[in-house]
Amino acid sequence: MSPKFWQGDLVLVRKQAAYQIGDAVAYEHPQIGYVFHRIIDIDIHRKFTLQGDHNDWTDSYYPSQEDIVGKLWLHIPQLGKTLQSLRSPWGFAILVLVFSILLVSVQGGGNKTLSLLKCSIKKRMV
Repeated sequence: MSPKFWQGDLVLVRKQAAYQIGDAVAYEHPQIGYVFHRIIDIDIHRKFTLQGDHNDWTDSYYPSQEDIVGKLWLHIPQLGKTLQSLRSPWGFAILVLVFSILLVSVQGGGNKTLSLLKCSIKKRMV
């Protein structure tokens, strides 16, 4: 299986009515949390055998339909790593600074537009 996903990628999943072999899915493992792997087999009891794209082995846990959070909907390489860094104190501070600058620049541009509008209205009234 050739790897399409790497640590640090962002994947968004959506719940489906059914899943099939080849689907990349996220499931909740009762001991380790969320896992994103590919379905390689489905047994007669609707238990899924999954394997990571980088792994030579299959998962030891066999999730049911209820354990699966969803199927791959959107994949953005390296965005997960970027979002994770924004969760640090410095990353959050940078994010607040960027949004503050955007807010100030938008408000500044809005005031100029409002001033031009007032001027235009006054000229028409005269």
